[in-house]
Amino acid sequence: MSNSVTIQSPLLQLPRELRDRIYSYIFSGYIPFLEKCGVVDTSDENAIFHELPGLCQANRQLFHEATPLFLARSTDSWNTTTSKQLLKLYSHFAGDAATKGVTDISIYNWTEQGTAVQLDLISKFTNLQFLDVVFSFPSIVDGVPMERFNYTNEQGIWWETGLNYIPSPGRSIEEEKAAMSKDLDAFITRYGLDRIIDMPKLNSMQFQFAMNDGGENVTGGNIYYRHRLCNPLWRWAMKKLSEKWGDDEFGVTTTLPEDYDGVNCHAD
Repeated sequence: MSNSVTIQSPLLQLPRELRDRIYSYIFSGYIPFLEKCGVVDTSDENAIFHELPGLCQANRQLFHEATPLFLARSTDSWNTTTSKQLLKLYSHFAGDAATKGVTDISIYNWTEQGTAVQLDLISKFTNLQFLDVVFSFPSIVDGVPMERFNYTNEQGIWWETGLNYIPSPGRSIEEEKAAMSKDLDAFITRYGLDRIIDMPKLNSMQFQFAMNDGGENVTGGNIYYRHRLCNPLWRWAMKKLSEKWGDDEFGVTTTLPEDYDGVNCHAD
């Protein structure tokens, strides 16, 4: 990347507002690297999220003007390594110049070990409105693969017990509810969700659970699960965002209908 700027550049002679519109138009058709890449390389030398478009790399001025606009529309993280690389990229910009335009982000392999990095990244986005997360585990025992999940059965269990799964052997329904509440609180704290949901402009969330026994660096390795925390986590987030924004001003999804009573009518 050159440190000099040719003053004869027709692009750089245009007003900044017009240049920004040109940058945005160019990036509108750009396909993020993650979508084009079939193999994830997590070495320090290779970014697994973005190869910056050539426009961003033409010279220093274009890097600082155009890159924030590119990142504002194309911010996804495949795993912990990707988030570290994004943090390094953002460090080249003063203050919030490159992060203030980010209003939504997707994180596809959020592991417990990578939580500190993910929270550090998310905290940079002071205007964040939507967060999409896939919590990834090497194995899952408290759930079933989505291909074997039966929504009607879960709905029936809820209507009968107030739980979204069959209680553990030897536990009463009330004991199971207490255990679930404890597990939910621990999960929220462990992953910093209590801090995220209080971000000033956040009004929408989507979360899923997945098993990736090959590790978070394996692209396409996620097997999606219906975890027993899905519905309780949805209810927690709905309550928090409702208190924050009021009715109809927010959204939470797990990609499935979670309001059992609002999906189908009770059987006669």
